[in-house]
Amino acid sequence: MRTHCWLLVLVFIAVHATATEPLIFKVTVNDVERQALVFPGKKAFKSRSPLVFAFHGFHGSPLAMAATKIHKEWPEATVVYPLGLPAWSNNSKKFVPAWQGGPGRDDDRDVAFIDVLLVDLQQTLKVDTRRIYATGISNGALFCYILLLKRPQLFAGFACVAGAADFVGEATVPKPVLIIHGKDDTTVSPDAAIHTRDHLRKLNGCGDKETEWAKGYTSYQPCTQPVIWHMHNGGHVWPGDATKTIVKFFKGVTCD
Repeated sequence: MRTHCWLLVLVFIAVHATATEPLIFKVTVNDVERQALVFPGKKAFKSRSPLVFAFHGFHGSPLAMAATKIHKEWPEATVVYPLGLPAWSNNSKKFVPAWQGGPGRDDDRDVAFIDVLLVDLQQTLKVDTRRIYATGISNGALFCYILLLKRPQLFAGFACVAGAADFVGEATVPKPVLIIHGKDDTTVSPDAAIHTRDHLRKLNGCGDKETEWAKGYTSYQPCTQPVIWHMHNGGHVWPGDATKTIVKFFKGVTCD
C-alpha cells in the first residue's frame, strides 16, 4: 500500500526563492512514510522535463542538500531532494537520516522508495524518461552507486561526490558517471574512490587515453559510456564548482 500527497512548503519559498514553488511529496512504502522536497522544473506541469534526484549524506537532510542549488543552476529540470530513514550514528550516539549501506541491505528499502516516488512524480509532473539523473554526496553517493547496480535502466547518468563503492564491480550495464573526490578526504579514502573509478572504467570499456573534459576533469578514451574523474584539493565536501559541473555533465547525457 502507498499513499501520496503534495503540499506547498512556504518556509522553503522564503529560503529558496524560485520561479516554481517547492513541494513536499509524501509516499508510503512498506507501511513507512517517506518524503522528498521537490522543485518542479519551469515547465514541468506542461511539458516533459529532466528529473534529478539529489541524495544527502549521512546525517544530512533535503534542506542541506538543496543548499547545493542544483534547482537554481538548472531551473528547467525538476530536482528532487529525498529524505533518508534513521540509522544509528556511533559518532553522534543517535539515529540520523541515511541511505541503505549496500545493495540488498534493509530489504532495499530506499530502492523501493525511489521506485514509488518516481511513479508518483510522473503522475503529478511531466518527466522526460530519457533524462533522469542521480547525484549525491558521501552516503548519498553510495546510494547512487546502488541505483547504478540495481536500477540502471531508469537513469541516464550519475554524479557521485565524496563516495565509493566496491560493489560497482558487480554492475553489468555501462552508464555515464562523473566522480568528484577530495585528495584530503579522511572519511572516504581517495584510494577507495580511485578503486571505484577503475571498476567503472572497466564496466564502460574505457581505454587509457586521458583527455581534459573540463579544467581539472579527466575523461578516458575510448569509452562505451563516459567516465569523468576529478580529484580536488579539499576533503569530504561538495566543492564549489560541483553543482555547475554536474549540471553540465547531466545536460550532455541521455538514455538511448
